[in-house]
Amino acid sequence: GHTAGKGGYGYMWGTGGSPNSRMADYYKKHGLGAVQTWSTTWNQSVNNIKNGNPYTMCVWLTSSGHLVLARGIVEGKKTLVFNDPYGNRNTPNYPSYDGAGAYYDWPGYNEGNINLALAGTGIPWCIATSYSRSAQSDSVVDDLDLENGFYLHTEAPSSMAKWKDKKSGYDNHYWYCNSRISVDIDTCFAEWTVHPTSQGWYDGFVYIPTGENVTTNAVYEIHHASGVDTIVVNQSNYSDQWVDLGNYIFTQDIESYIHLGDGCGEAGKTVLFDAVKLQYKGPVRLDFTADITSGQAPTTVRFSNLSEFLPEDCRTFWNFGDGNTSLLSSPDHIYRKAGDYDIQMTIYYADTTQSIVKNEYIHIDPAFTGDFSLVVPENNSILRTATPLFYWIPTVSESNELKLIQRTPESEIPSKATVIGDYRLYLSFNPDFSSIAPIEIDSNYYRPANPLTENREYFWQVRYVKDTGDTARSAIWSFSIDVENSPPAPFSLIYPAEGEVLTDLMPRFEWTKAVDEDVNDSVIYRAKIGASIDDFQAFYEGPMLSAYSGDSLIDNRIYYWQVEAIDKSGAVTPASASPVSFCTNIENDPPRPVILISPKNSDFVDIQYPQFEWSKAIDPDPYDELTYRLNYWPIGSIVRYVYATDTTVCGDRKIRLDKDYYWFVEVEDKVGLVAVSDTFIIKTSANSIEEAMQIPRDFALYQNFPNPFNSTTSIRFDIPKRTHVKITIFDLTGRQIRTLQNSEKSAGVYRLSWDGRQDNGNSAAAGVYIYTLQSSRQIINKKMLFLK
Repeated sequence: GHTAGKGGYGYMWGTGGSPNSRMADYYKKHGLGAVQTWSTTWNQSVNNIKNGNPYTMCVWLTSSGHLVLARGIVEGKKTLVFNDPYGNRNTPNYPSYDGAGAYYDWPGYNEGNINLALAGTGIPWCIATSYSRSAQSDSVVDDLDLENGFYLHTEAPSSMAKWKDKKSGYDNHYWYCNSRISVDIDTCFAEWTVHPTSQGWYDGFVYIPTGENVTTNAVYEIHHASGVDTIVVNQSNYSDQWVDLGNYIFTQDIESYIHLGDGCGEAGKTVLFDAVKLQYKGPVRLDFTADITSGQAPTTVRFSNLSEFLPEDCRTFWNFGDGNTSLLSSPDHIYRKAGDYDIQMTIYYADTTQSIVKNEYIHIDPAFTGDFSLVVPENNSILRTATPLFYWIPTVSESNELKLIQRTPESEIPSKATVIGDYRLYLSFNPDFSSIAPIEIDSNYYRPANPLTENREYFWQVRYVKDTGDTARSAIWSFSIDVENSPPAPFSLIYPAEGEVLTDLMPRFEWTKAVDEDVNDSVIYRAKIGASIDDFQAFYEGPMLSAYSGDSLIDNRIYYWQVEAIDKSGAVTPASASPVSFCTNIENDPPRPVILISPKNSDFVDIQYPQFEWSKAIDPDPYDELTYRLNYWPIGSIVRYVYATDTTVCGDRKIRLDKDYYWFVEVEDKVGLVAVSDTFIIKTSANSIEEAMQIPRDFALYQNFPNPFNSTTSIRFDIPKRTHVKITIFDLTGRQIRTLQNSEKSAGVYRLSWDGRQDNGNSAAAGVYIYTLQSSRQIINKKMLFLK
C-alpha cells in the first residue's frame, strides 16, 4: 500500500502465514500455478525467468530478507534484472523507489553490482509460476491477453487498487471496478485492440459475465475503420453471454479497438470487463456510377466512386477501357473515339486490393462531322501562341439550305463575310459546352484579346444561328497551348527516407512521379548516390520510379542520395528536400571504450568536486545514441556511485578527501551494448600522499585488489631505486597475455590497473593468471583470478 513503491509484484509479508506461502497463495488466486522451493541454483533461476512467467525471489538485500521479482538476465554475466519495490540498492539513498530494472549480482560473484547475498548467504526461497490458458483465437481478445490486445488502465488518477478480478466469466477470469457518476471522463477503463483477419464488415460482440450490483449504463466506444460509434449496454440484463454491439468495418492496417470505462453516469454500481470478439460478415462493397453512359465523341464522362470504405490512405486506380487511366477518386474522362468500353475501378488499401468491372458500361457514337468546316486551329494540334486565330468556312442560308460562301483572304485574317445571322464560338477545357456562354461573332474568324492558359487542352465548336430553330454546327475540335517548355513539377523521395537505418545492403530506392505540364512531354529520372553530397555517382537513368543501387552498399556507412527529373527539352527538377541521408547497419555493434583523461591514474586530488573528463566514444553504428555512466567509489567500499550523462565532462560529483577512489566510465548505445574504460585511482588521503612521497626500501610486488575480480583490478609495486621495470601477465601455459609496463622508473610506489584485455584488445578468458614484476636484477611472480 505504499504510495511511493513502484515496480514490485507484491509484498506478501504479514500475519496468517509465512511469506512464501502467502506469495504462492496470491499467485494461485489469480489463476497461476505456484511452486515454492528453498534455495535455488543459477540455472534454475535463469530457466524460470526465460519461461516468461512471474518469478519471485526472497534474497538477502536486507538483513530481514527482501522480496523481488526477477525479470531478466544480463548476457555474459552472473547478473539478473529485477523489479525491487524498495528501490535500486546500487543507487544512493536506498530505499529510493527506483527499483524497476535493478541489476543485482548472483551470490558468490562480483560483476560490479550489489550482491543478492549482501546481508546473508545464498537465496532463502523462490516461487516459480506456471500458466496454461486456452488457445488464442484470431477473433477473440480476452481480458487476460495483456500483451496481445488487452489494456487495463492503472495510471493516475487510476491505480491497481481500484481494480478487482474474479475467476469467472469467459476463460474463467474477468475484471471489474466501481462506476462513476461522471460521463465525461473515465478514471478506470479498459481497451480491447481487435485483430481482424482481413478487411471487411464484422459483427462486434462483448462477453458480459455474471456480476453483482452491475451498471445499467455501460458505454462502449467502438473505434472502427470508418470512425467511432457509441453503444450503451445495460450489463445487468445479461449473465455469462455474448452481447452484439452491431456491424462495423474493420481492417488490418487501421488499429481498431473497443473502449469501456467507469464513467457510467451512476454511482455505487460495478462495471464488468471481460472478452470481445469479431465475427466476419463479408467484404466491403465497391461501386461507381457515371453521369452519362452514352454519347457522341468527343464527350466527357464524370465518374463517381460510391464505395463503402474510402480511407485517406487508400489509392484508387481507374482503367477507362480506351488505354487511359486515372488515380483520382472520382475522375472526369474524355472519350474521343466511338466504341463500347469496359470500366474497371481498383482500390488499393494498405492490407488488400479490391476491384470492380462493369462491362460495356460506356457507349460512344462516332463524332459529328459538322454542317460546315473548321480550318484553324487544326484538330489535335499543339500551338506555340496563347492568342491563336480561330477560322472557319462561313455559311449562309438560302431557301432553308445551308451553302458555303467562297472567298479568298486578303491577308492572314480573311476579309469579313457578309452573312445572314451570326456565329457563336464555344471554347472550353472539355467538349461539354452546356454550362458555358458562347462568344458571339458576326464574322468567320476570331482572335482572343487575352492569352489562353498555358499547358491546357481546349475544345472548340462553332454554331451558325440564323433564327430560332435554324442552327448549323461544326464538328468539335481540340488543340493544346504550349508556348514555352515547363520543367517537371516537384516530386519527392520515398525510400530510404531521411535518417533511415537500412539492414539491406542492396536496397530498392523509390520516388514519386514528376508530372510535366507540357503537352506530349515525357520525363526520365537520374538517381545518384554518394558518401557525401560532393561525391555523387549516378546509378540509374530511365523512366521507372524505383531502382536498385547496383553495387552493394558498405555496412556502417552514411550515404546521401537524390533524384533528378529531366524532360525532353533537358529541363531538370531535383526531388524536393534532396539530397536525403541514410545509413547502413546490418547489426548493432558495441561502442569503443573511452579513454580517461582527468584525473589521471594515481593523481592526487585536493578538492571535493574534481572534474572528471574522458574522450568522446566512437560507435561504429551511424546515428547511434550514446549514454556515458561515470562510476566512482571509495576503495574497499561495496557501494558504487553512478552518474549518467550525455557529455564527456562531469564536475558536480562530490568525493571525500580522506579516501582513495576508483573511477571508470561505461558507454552504452541505444540497444544496451556497453563498453568499459580502464579503471583509474584517485588519491586524496594523507596515507596516499605519504605513500607516494616515501622511497621504498625493497623491490616489491603486492597482491592485486580486488582478487578475484571481474572487470578491473589494481596492481601495486615498489621500486627502491631507478631501474628498468617490466610488468607482464601470463596465462597458466606460460603464454604472454598483456604487457602493462615496460620502461624505466624512478624510485617510488606505483599502481597499475588491468581490465582483463589482451595486448590485441580482445578480452581474456576467465581463469587464473600470473603477473610478474621484472627488473634488471630480479623477477617476482604472483597469481590472480579473473572472473566473468
